[in-house]
Amino acid sequence: MRNIVVRLMVVILLLVGCSKNERELLPSNVTSEKSHVIPVEEVLASLECYSNSFTKSSSNKRVVKNIFAVGYSGHTKSSDLDTLLYVANFEDNRGYAIMSADYRIKESLMAFSEVGSLDSSDFYNNDFNPLLDTVDFYDEYLDDYLIGGSNESGEKHILQGIVEYANYQVNKSSNEPVTDIGDDNPYFDLPGVVRPDTWIEIRNVVYETVDDVEPLLKTRWNQGSPYNDMVVPHGSYAGCVPVAVAQIMAFNKYPANYTINGIHIVWDKITQKSYVPVNTSEALMVAALIGCIQTACHSVSFGGSGTFTFPCYVEDYLKQIGYVNVLRTKKYNEDAVIKAIKGGYPVFMSGMDGIKVWNAHAWVADGVKREVRKFDRYDHASGEYIDSKSVIAWNHIHCVWGTTSTWVANGYFKYNGEVYDTFRVITYEVPKN
Repeated sequence: MRNIVVRLMVVILLLVGCSKNERELLPSNVTSEKSHVIPVEEVLASLECYSNSFTKSSSNKRVVKNIFAVGYSGHTKSSDLDTLLYVANFEDNRGYAIMSADYRIKESLMAFSEVGSLDSSDFYNNDFNPLLDTVDFYDEYLDDYLIGGSNESGEKHILQGIVEYANYQVNKSSNEPVTDIGDDNPYFDLPGVVRPDTWIEIRNVVYETVDDVEPLLKTRWNQGSPYNDMVVPHGSYAGCVPVAVAQIMAFNKYPANYTINGIHIVWDKITQKSYVPVNTSEALMVAALIGCIQTACHSVSFGGSGTFTFPCYVEDYLKQIGYVNVLRTKKYNEDAVIKAIKGGYPVFMSGMDGIKVWNAHAWVADGVKREVRKFDRYDHASGEYIDSKSVIAWNHIHCVWGTTSTWVANGYFKYNGEVYDTFRVITYEVPKN
């Protein structure tokens, strides 16, 4: 670990004399001369259905304020052929939705946020630095990667990842033959697709909700004051890892009796509001809790540059304070994550884009919405029944990044878990007695 810290310090010092170089994401191999773009009207119609699923009361219905397109490079689109995603902002700063703009992308809804808004610059990765993006912050002995970042890095991490994931799906679809209608997208109407003599026809489509767990966490803590009042050195960020762990512990109210340097943690008091007011007894408790987690998990702080932690130390810490069945995995296990959330346990997650430690983040997954699509399949030419199928129509995980939260398509996490070995998931349980 000492070597990792030394490398990180050297990089920070070198950054003082470095200017930021801009770099675009590599564009997809779009070879068709015609457009695969989904019409905006179609996207808005489906968005209304999704919005209703995330809004329980009809009086709280969201209204789209504006919508813009994002291209394959992450920029605002330059032409229809370059359109990858649509971003719809809702009125009154009541969140946004990121929708697929290309028929070749499997998920229609990529992400849905309850608060905030976006503009095209949020999707453009202009912070590439050859030092940060090529230094390996991996500890071979721990078999783990250093995770850290600012309050804003969580949302930044997910937005850049969604563009990459959407690009991946377009490229993958372009290289696969079309043999089955079997999905909502009108594949046979796409340019370059040859309609066969017969094909599988879908009938009797029914949608059924199988999982609907509203977000478990009520807290939205950040890395500034009062949360970082007891971190070392003073004034450093609290760290996304300690903040995520603290919110998990606060939700579980475990250990039931927890005292840190004479400060007794009263879980009910620190979870009454989404935030902790400064200069209160609750602020003192939360500061002590996060400071304790930072020390126990061997977090490394560099003042305003960030606080970084190896997730393996989170696993050790949770075991030490009494949590059971603590398991840290390198791949994304959908069944394990959903099982934990349905069991009432928020899940720790962390990851980064490749080895870009400044684009890394740790967060909490605490909600799930899944809907299946049931249908019968028939041969179009003969009209004969083939079979019946049930597939996941849409599947979203709710993530708390810190002060913000987003519903994210489950496929994004599957993709990252397979592509990047920096991805980590920690599940656990609270002892029954």
